[in-house]
Amino acid sequence: MDDYKRFYYMHRHDLKGKDYGDVESRREIRKRLNCHSFK
Repeated sequence: MDDYKRFYYMHRHDLKGKDYGDVESRREIRKRLNCHSFK
């Protein structure tokens, strides 16, 4: 979510501060697919 996570959490107060676990596999996919931020 890069820099846009603050907007997400503005609408999902219940999820702020929760542990979302290991995201390394998702980061590897992003890198492999040459994904860029939404900027």
